Amino acid sequence: MSVFQNEATTNRMRAEQLEILVRYQFDNVFITDKFMRRFPDFHVTSFATGIQTILN
Repeated sequence: MSVFQNEATTNRMRAEQLEILVRYQFDNVFITDKFMRRFPDFHVTSFATGIQTILN
């Protein structure tokens, strides 16, 4: 990989990180009605339970 390709990849990744960080500066509040209609079997779990499920 050339220096220019590496720099382009790094800059693209940095730009994506900055876009994502802006989204998480504030709490995201949304109504889940549409989501729950689309995914009726979805169950809310705690972070600890989700991480434990991933690790198993």
